[in-house]
Amino acid sequence: MNAGLTPPIGAEATEGAASASATWSHREHAAQPARALGPKASLLQSRRQQRDAVRPGAGTVPREAAQFTTADAGLTIVLRACGSALYVERIQRRPLGTHVVQCMAFGSAEDFARWCDAEPLRFDDPALHQRLCRRGREFFGVGH
Repeated sequence: MNAGLTPPIGAEATEGAASASATWSHREHAAQPARALGPKASLLQSRRQQRDAVRPGAGTVPREAAQFTTADAGLTIVLRACGSALYVERIQRRPLGTHVVQCMAFGSAEDFARWCDAEPLRFDDPALHQRLCRRGREFFGVGH
């Protein structure tokens, strides 16, 4: 048997609450800057922002242009007629928020086909790559 006196559990909780409230106030805490996100949380947040930033048909592309976007919205390619040339805009969104934008103009079907053959999208999303190549061939009037 233990004959020593121990304080009741409720007494410790009220003493701890009283000392915590004396040193910390909700108003002081709210005035402090927000803590930086950890690496995993910042990556998830940037992915959400990318997904929400690009929505196919959101009105950012003119009607005569064709927009091709991967499922994760990491890559968007816009094809548009520019006189007799085909204007291609390739927008790549990186996980931490950086964007790489490349703009090209192709004057012939051979130049466009050479670029399509070198485009890494053919490995990442073959179906989207085929649609992109088909649309470019249609623009130049090549029928295969």
